[in-house]
Amino acid sequence: MKRMLSAVVVTLTAVFGMVITAASPAQALSPCTSYSHTQNRGGYMASVPTIGNETDNVNCELWQGRTGDAVKVLQYALNECYLKAFPHHKVPLIVDGGFGTKTREALEFAQYVQGISVDGRYGPQTRTNMLWPQDGGSTATCTYLW
Repeated sequence: MKRMLSAVVVTLTAVFGMVITAASPAQALSPCTSYSHTQNRGGYMASVPTIGNETDNVNCELWQGRTGDAVKVLQYALNECYLKAFPHHKVPLIVDGGFGTKTREALEFAQYVQGISVDGRYGPQTRTNMLWPQDGGSTATCTYLW
C-alpha cells in the first residue's frame, strides 16, 4: 500500500507538478481559565473569559466539559444578554461554572442570534461578536466589547 501511495505521488508530481501533503490541523487555543475586567471603546467594563485572572489574555476557548470561573462569566453573559432577552425561547442558566449541555445550547443560541458559525464552542469569533453585560449597576446593559 505504501509503494502504491508513493507511486501515485510520483505520478501526480510528474503530470501536474505538485506534491500532495497532509493539511496541518488548525492551531488550538488554550482553554480560558479565569476572567478579566475589560473596557470597550465606549468606556464600559465587562467581565470576559481569559487565560489567567486579570491578564486581558482573551485569546482562549471554552467548550462542553470545561469548568471554572471563565465558564461562570460566560454563563452570566449568556443569561443577561441573550436568555433574558428571549425568555420565550430559552430558560436562563444556573451560573454554576460547569459547561454542560444547557450552556452549549445557550451559546449556540447566542451564535445563531449573532449570525455567526453555530458550533457551541466559545472562541475568538464568538467573543468578538457576542454582547457582554456591563459590570455593576442593578440592570445589565449589554454591548459589544470590540
